[in-house]
Amino acid sequence: MTQSPQDGQLEIELTDDVAVVTGGDRGIGAAIAAELADLGATVYAGARDTADITATNQYAVKLDVSDDEEIDSAIDRIAEEHGSLDILVNNGGVFFRSGPLREMKRADCYHVGFTTSLKAGVFAF
Repeated sequence: MTQSPQDGQLEIELTDDVAVVTGGDRGIGAAIAAELADLGATVYAGARDTADITATNQYAVKLDVSDDEEIDSAIDRIAEEHGSLDILVNNGGVFFRSGPLREMKRADCYHVGFTTSLKAGVFAF
């Protein structure tokens, strides 16, 4: 990452960096992936369905953060294609919804939502 001040602002260039954004197919993840690509990074946008990654300046990678085999496959692909990973954005996660929030059991929300999101951040890469 190259940084150079210009008119009191920090300019960031990521041309030599490889990034992965989990949950890179929509919302905050898609915005982060787009910004990293605009800054010059090689971006792998992870999603359960790679067809959801439509940006032409990003690599779509099948990546369900709750699936150990997909995590391993994504890591292997990035290592094979670029040899390293410089930036990881753990944005992917799940929200268990079985009906209106007020009717959901806290244990179900905690088990599925929290443990998957925690696992993604700790064990993904």
